[in-house]
Amino acid sequence: MVSVLLSLQHIVFEDGHLHLLCKFENRTYQPLPFLVVKNNFLVLLAWYIKKHVIESSRRGFYSTWAKETLKQQDVYIRPLRQVHRVDYAYKIAVRRLKRAKTSKKLRNACVALFGVREKFGIKIPSTIKEVLLLDKNNRNSN
Repeated sequence: MVSVLLSLQHIVFEDGHLHLLCKFENRTYQPLPFLVVKNNFLVLLAWYIKKHVIESSRRGFYSTWAKETLKQQDVYIRPLRQVHRVDYAYKIAVRRLKRAKTSKKLRNACVALFGVREKFGIKIPSTIKEVLLLDKNNRNSN
């Protein structure tokens, strides 16, 4: 029976080796050495080490190992995504949003964002309907 790892916590370095407190699916905690966790839960361990600073610097053995492992995972998974077009629609949507933010706003989009404009306390209409409504309200029509 394979147990599912729920969470990780690093404990201490004993004899120069990292020991991790692992919480499993059956709610038991068990301290395991780095190599055992690495063999069974490679990516989860790499993400944990990258997220939590375990060593005094980010250039230590464990930090560089985690960085390289995640890079390798990305290298292996990217071609699979490209072949099977997994996040194609998501990428297109993100690209469109970026273009919309960087491109110039259309006049209608600006009007929709800002609504009725005012200058010096006088309302400036943007459509013919607004002009007729303002004339009717102000009783200025001919």
